[in-house]
Amino acid sequence: MKSDSLRKEVLSLHPILRLSLSAIIHIDKDLIIADASRFFDDYNKMGLKSMRHSLHYKQYTGYAHAVDLRVKG
Repeated sequence: MKSDSLRKEVLSLHPILRLSLSAIIHIDKDLIIADASRFFDDYNKMGLKSMRHSLHYKQYTGYAHAVDLRVKG
């Protein structure tokens, strides 16, 4: 991980999701992890409608259960 903030972001993901992402990252070198855990106000900052329920929020497991991915092209 290039930065502490990125490391914390990835560690906020459920361990099974982290394992899945690590496999995909080795297959697709152009993959970009855009976002994982979020807070309620993050949607407003992104210009999106605030969501009451989102798998990006910390879940009952203590982890976020969603991640946003992008690929070049």
